[in-house]
Amino acid sequence: VNFDIICGLPNQTPQTMRKTCEEILKMSPDRICLNYLHFSPQMAKHQQVMVDGRDGRPDRLPNFPERKAIFVEALQILKENGYIRTGYDHFAKPTDANALAMEEGKMGWNELGTTPGNVFDVIGLGVSSMSTVGDHYFQNFYELEDYEQALSEGQFPIYRGHRLTRDDIIRRDVIQTLRSFFTVEFASIEARHGIQFKEYFNAELEGLGEFVTDGILETPDHSITVTELGHQFTNLVCRNFDKYYEEDQLSADLGERTDDNSGISAATGQVKKLIDQHKPA
Repeated sequence: VNFDIICGLPNQTPQTMRKTCEEILKMSPDRICLNYLHFSPQMAKHQQVMVDGRDGRPDRLPNFPERKAIFVEALQILKENGYIRTGYDHFAKPTDANALAMEEGKMGWNELGTTPGNVFDVIGLGVSSMSTVGDHYFQNFYELEDYEQALSEGQFPIYRGHRLTRDDIIRRDVIQTLRSFFTVEFASIEARHGIQFKEYFNAELEGLGEFVTDGILETPDHSITVTELGHQFTNLVCRNFDKYYEEDQLSADLGERTDDNSGISAATGQVKKLIDQHKPA
């Protein structure tokens, strides 16, 4: 049994998240995913009520540092009650297959979250769902009318797709390894893909300097390791290796509310204080 919990909802605070987690713990699910709210009212029309107050709905969306504080509150209460962090935003009981696979270094990750690594292909059913088949990615039509028309004509309801290049595959390996295990050994990537890591990712490695300065990363000669503090910002570290991302690598977006963007450095300081508060004396 898996629960998906959203961080960053209107009027949500660390205190309300703690109450939510206390209720979840009573039901004792095997796995828990702490998803950040992807705020995109242009695509998700129902999210418009979060900002204009119609129908009496709240319009107070937490900003970037506040969202991190909400996440850390959930993180701490889950860890205190025996859950293991299995990757960037997933948690599982120690006896769960995901937790065991993480210990063995076999855990996988796809659009649905972390998996024990037994299978990698995913077939998406329904509008806008995504599929991964080998080194191919597909997404279904967004509109129900288009989806149904394709099916009625005996066609796959696919809106768009992408066939991964060799470079895509290498970058996917680096990103998924960091996201799942918070560390990547250069030698492992080199052995799997026949490259020299420092040469291949020279520009990306140079772009990690601010993460090191902020205490998010440690970069010895032969690996990249995300620190405990940096676990909360792993998505931004991974974005540094995403060649398709064209904006500022350190911007606090990814569907996040940015009208009060205090920057990554401000958020790291706040998260560090929160983590330190929960450490035993």
